[in-house]
Amino acid sequence: DTDEFYADIPESLRFRTKLNLPPPFLSEYALKRHVDSMLNRNTAAGEALSF
Repeated sequence: DTDEFYADIPESLRFRTKLNLPPPFLSEYALKRHVDSMLNRNTAAGEALSF
């Protein structure tokens, strides 16, 4: 029971906002494409102008 699991955490500290999660992936391939697209947004330090 999740209520019992979280019973020791004060109500004021519990996260109550709905998470902004993508819909469930129907295949491993779709999940991999999603993760790859997120990883491609990263820029390595050597690729960016830095001062």
